[in-house]
Amino acid sequence: MQYGLQKGKLVWFSVPYDKGWDATLDGKKIEIIKSAGMMAVKVPKGEHNLVFKYHTPGFKLGIIVSIISFIVFGIYTAILVFRKRIN
Repeated sequence: MQYGLQKGKLVWFSVPYDKGWDATLDGKKIEIIKSAGMMAVKVPKGEHNLVFKYHTPGFKLGIIVSIISFIVFGIYTAILVFRKRIN
């Protein structure tokens, strides 16, 4: 979002606050303020570029656990198949 303000303001967004949000103002990370369950950021006077990005909390850990589970399942299946061939 491109913002041009005559004076510094607290800009409020009607998007629910969550730990997964990051905000940058002109490429620099800024603090997101939790305001009534929504998000707000302090924007100084002048022209600015404000960017919000969302990263799902626990996503990377979930992928790692899924991959490990798939590998364990594959090994277990291979052991069962190998045992059946021996018997």
